[in-house]
Amino acid sequence: MLFNSLHFAIFFPIVTLLYFVLPHRLRVWLLFVASCYFYMAFVPKYILILFVLILVDYTAGILLENAPQSRKKGIPGPEGSVGKLAMALLNQRMMDFAMDLMGAEAMLLPDSLKMAINYGLEEVRFLAPVRSGKRVRGRFTLDSVEEKGPGRVLMRHRVSVEIEGEDKPALTALWLGLMVI
Repeated sequence: MLFNSLHFAIFFPIVTLLYFVLPHRLRVWLLFVASCYFYMAFVPKYILILFVLILVDYTAGILLENAPQSRKKGIPGPEGSVGKLAMALLNQRMMDFAMDLMGAEAMLLPDSLKMAINYGLEEVRFLAPVRSGKRVRGRFTLDSVEEKGPGRVLMRHRVSVEIEGEDKPALTALWLGLMVI
C-alpha cells in the first residue's frame, strides 16, 4: 500500500475515524491491527518479521521497566535503562544533534568536508539522571585530530550533555568521526 494509492486513501480515514471513536483502552489494539494490515499490504509474509520485532521490542520494554535499581551508582533502574537506550539513539543521531544544537562551525569541521562518518562513542559515562522537565545542552570540544590516510581525518570530540541547574552532567563521552575531505 503506497501513501498515494486509493487503498491508502480509504484505509487512513477509516483508521483515523475509528481511533477517535473507540474507547481509549481499545486504541492500542486498533493501532496494532492497523499497523499489521498496513505492513502486510506490501508483502504478506513479512508479517512474520514484524511479529518477531514486536516480540523483541515488547520484551525489551518489560526488561527495562523491571530493571533492578542501581542507586549506588546514582542512576535509578528504569531511568538509567531508558538513559542507556537514549544514549544508543543519541549515537545514531549525534551529527544532526550537534548541528542543530551548535551549528557546524562550533564543531570545527573542515571547510572542504565531503562526507562525515560516525565512528561511534568511547568512554561513555552516565553521571546523573535527567529528570522530567529538565533542559539539557550538548558541549562539544575538539580533543584530537589524526590523519588516517589521504583525504581522511579521524576527529575526536569530547561530548558533555549538561543538565540545567545541576552540577554533574548527564553523560560524558568521546565521539569519533571520520571526515573525508
